[in-house]
Amino acid sequence: MKEKFFVLVFLLLFSIITTPLIKPISSTNNGFNDAFTYKVIKGDSLWGIGMKFDKKNIEEFLVETKKLNNLVNSEIFEDQILIIP
Repeated sequence: MKEKFFVLVFLLLFSIITTPLIKPISSTNNGFNDAFTYKVIKGDSLWGIGMKFDKKNIEEFLVETKKLNNLVNSEIFEDQILIIP
């Protein structure tokens, strides 16, 4: 009986201690919680895509989109799938 009690207490304490450590990791999305994908069509540019989705700060959109998609510049290609922040 004591053994079951100690196991229960251990599991309870373990879950209380580890939950704050796990939650931030699982909820971290590089700050892009509402990100979605977009398939580039002919004639698209990152600037135009930002305008299409009514981004208020286009420069911030460009930086975030390039970072999220591992782009070194603003060059994109037809049929490319982008993650849009």
